[in-house]
Amino acid sequence: MLRKGIWIFVGLMLILEILVTGCGKKTERLEKEEKLEKEELKISVWVAYWDIDRVLHEVRDLEEHIENFSYFAAYFNHKNQLMIPENTTEIFQIIQENFSGNDWVNYLTIVNDKMKENGSSSLKDTEVLYALFSNDEKMNKHIDEIISIALIGGYEGIEIDYEAIKKDMELWKMYLKFCQKLYIKTSENDLKMRVVLEPSAPIEKLTLPKGPDYIMMCYNLYGTATEAGPKADEKFIKGLIKKMSIVPGNKGFALATGGFDWKEDGETNPVSEIQAEEIVKQYKAEIERDEKSQCIKFVYKDIEGEKHEVWYADTVTLHYWMAIIAQSGENVISIWRLGGNNSEKMASGFK
Repeated sequence: MLRKGIWIFVGLMLILEILVTGCGKKTERLEKEEKLEKEELKISVWVAYWDIDRVLHEVRDLEEHIENFSYFAAYFNHKNQLMIPENTTEIFQIIQENFSGNDWVNYLTIVNDKMKENGSSSLKDTEVLYALFSNDEKMNKHIDEIISIALIGGYEGIEIDYEAIKKDMELWKMYLKFCQKLYIKTSENDLKMRVVLEPSAPIEKLTLPKGPDYIMMCYNLYGTATEAGPKADEKFIKGLIKKMSIVPGNKGFALATGGFDWKEDGETNPVSEIQAEEIVKQYKAEIERDEKSQCIKFVYKDIEGEKHEVWYADTVTLHYWMAIIAQSGENVISIWRLGGNNSEKMASGFK
């Protein structure tokens, strides 16, 4: 179960204070915080099937801080049947073999991506959701399929990450009914359940069923379909915390590592922290830290002379975002995702 209770992350607060004030003096607020009991920070993490060769050393660095593990992901074939790719199963087995002594909860993340018959993919496919939710028989069949695939796979929890519903209230109505029925089934089978929500979810118009844990994605403020900018900033995160205040039961907030590289011709590509650092070295780019987001940003010209602008999150950024969430009284943090991060620095900041 996600850990409750208020934790005080003093080291993180000190980093935040230095960034904001530019000096090492302790404010009255920090002095009061230091008198409170310090509890160990625990996080939930995602690992993706395409990162199978890169995550082990990051898990080792962060091992003592991990409470929940989400394996990304199961998706649908061209017949709308749920499937787990071999790499997801393989990375699950590798993690279990190398970290068998841990008691973290292993979730299988299920997404509404669809593999078409010709081999191409349809990401965040809402048509597959309409097909699965169209009547009680099909919905119940889908729920049974989820329970079966999780139990056979050896997972302790189900994480539903069905996206791109946006303002489709008809689909939301069906989706919420599905979540309620799925929660009953997960409970009967001693499985935990998490539901991931996009920032665009019209929470104020929804009656979310009690029972599941709800995780808000605190990212995608800027991305592939926007101009250059940070994945999140203080105003964005605080707005989502306020938005989640009406959500029942346990809730948490997800932060994203890495960032994006925007090319002047409009092409945009994701970059990890390590990839961004390599670009800085290769092109001798000058970096600066954005005040509102604490992301690193820089501009460079590639070998063809085309201009790029890069924004990405490093350890300082993630700790700053965590501090915003912690100061609001929330204490459940998820990290999307392991793979391509300077995990040694990230872990050292938790101590």
